[in-house]
Amino acid sequence: MRSFQKSSIVFLALLMLVLMIGCTYEDDQPDPFEAPTETPTEETTEAPPEEPTEAPTEASEDNELLEHTLESKVRLSFDENGEFRVLVLSDLHMTFEGPDEEMQGFIKELIDREDPDLVILNGDNITDERLADSDSLRACLEKAVAYIEEQSIPWMHVYGNHDEDYGYFRGNQQEVYESFDMCISKRGDDNAHGVGNYVIPVYAHDSDDIAFTVWALDSGNYLTYEDKMSLCPNESTYGGYSKTTYDFIDGSQIEWYVNTSKQLEEYAGGKVCGMMAFHIPLQEFYTAWVNREAFEYTGDKREDICASAFNSGLFAALHYRNDIKAVVCGHDHINDFMVNYGGIKLCYSSTISNTAYFDENIRGGRVFVIDQDDPSNIDTYMSYVGLPDDTPEIPDGDGNETDIGTDTEGGTESSTEGGTENATDSSSDGKPEE
Repeated sequence: MRSFQKSSIVFLALLMLVLMIGCTYEDDQPDPFEAPTETPTEETTEAPPEEPTEAPTEASEDNELLEHTLESKVRLSFDENGEFRVLVLSDLHMTFEGPDEEMQGFIKELIDREDPDLVILNGDNITDERLADSDSLRACLEKAVAYIEEQSIPWMHVYGNHDEDYGYFRGNQQEVYESFDMCISKRGDDNAHGVGNYVIPVYAHDSDDIAFTVWALDSGNYLTYEDKMSLCPNESTYGGYSKTTYDFIDGSQIEWYVNTSKQLEEYAGGKVCGMMAFHIPLQEFYTAWVNREAFEYTGDKREDICASAFNSGLFAALHYRNDIKAVVCGHDHINDFMVNYGGIKLCYSSTISNTAYFDENIRGGRVFVIDQDDPSNIDTYMSYVGLPDDTPEIPDGDGNETDIGTDTEGGTESSTEGGTENATDSSSDGKPEE
């Protein structure tokens, strides 16, 4: 009996030992449902090189976006002398019949005299309730740009506060403008307020390097009722103008400019100087004029500066980015001054029109001359039209400002601020009747 018990104990001990060894062996085995792992060795520690992928980086996506932004139907470039010339025509105020023979003659006179590489129509291009469809607008514009198109000169436009007065919306007008062969205007970024916020590159002569840029912004129409009540219920917020209910450059437009400017700088490997065109002037035009004696300035102020009541900060953004060296506006038909304020030439282009209010001796267009070797130093002057043969000397096309009736410091001796012999009673917006 003892022998049997002893044998049983030995058997049970051996069985337990076998079971323990089996469990240990199973624990060491890989799970058949798990992917096998490889223990790194000297030969496998370094991972094999990855195949290059085609996935775009954030920088390359920005470059592609910028290249799309910079597309232009007609390529602009400096000429063989390294010069690029821009002619700005503002406030045509064309009616259903289009510009008459006199205004067409003025346009031809300026084109022949100034030989521009680009023409800008700077807002308030039309003012007629009958210009409310594509056919009538195209017929009107055909007369205005006939000689420009005939000479194969690229041209672009911005909108003014009157272009949409009669319900023919900018978006519809844009299609008509872009239908012209030499028009390089663009609808612009859908995320930016308004229609026609865009930039056009100007290339160096015989090169694909962007040497200069021309920017356009939509300065809008008028303040909404809500904005008016919250910003200027008494229609006066600063000393420049007593009726400040005009619109302003929206924050989304400023954001678009800043972002595009930064992308362009990265793309080009440095800041690219440029000029900017829009219709309604900034409040800084008033500040610049008041302090003009401390700065380089030319020309005259013959009426109030009709800026918006709201200063949305565009000038601060331009000063911060330090790439826009000249701004040109219209809107105030009988102002033609330029003040170099904060390193940015703030310029008016007086009207060329004979259908809106004007002063006979300062109708014309503003010229900008850019040197490829020094694009930050933009030369600008007014070029006048329709003057009698015995008129005193006018600008000679070399950028030397010799305004009619002006002294050597640029102030017009015969100036009558806020008045013009061709204006009638003031309209509801405080400007002479148009």
